[in-house]
Amino acid sequence: SRSAGTGFDPEIAIDSTDAINVVWQDTAPGASVIMFSRSIDGGASFSEPKRISTGNGSATEAAIATDSSDRISVVWADESEGTSQAFYARSTDAGSTFSEPINVSSFSEGDIHKPTVVTFQNNVYVAFQNGDLFGADVIDNRQVFLIKSFDAGVSFDDAEQVSNANN
Repeated sequence: SRSAGTGFDPEIAIDSTDAINVVWQDTAPGASVIMFSRSIDGGASFSEPKRISTGNGSATEAAIATDSSDRISVVWADESEGTSQAFYARSTDAGSTFSEPINVSSFSEGDIHKPTVVTFQNNVYVAFQNGDLFGADVIDNRQVFLIKSFDAGVSFDDAEQVSNANN
């Protein structure tokens, strides 16, 4: 991470060129942000880390995936809009640049945790939990949701609840 702060909670994805793509949470900017770096030489060296999350709130719990066209998809929980939401950004140029992050959950009272992302061809699937993870004696409204993109992460359908846990 080469960070003056604390770099932690890494996730990794390998693309079809065997490049190693890494995202992690970093505290160097003062608030938790999501950073990215890439190695094209088997991990002997890595690109200069770059910030992917752009909001003012805490960004945590990043996940990463690559698709068959070597696009890089990153998702994380972000508190920039006042509640914890799932944000997504993608790179179509091997991590040189990333799209402006978009809120893919948009829950009015979001409490998003554990976002994850997988890709298949032009499809991007984002799953996450909405509801408190820790500290509650009673599990309130904890459910799993799935969001789909059929255009390589340019746009996403509305979230669908996939679990039906009894409270």
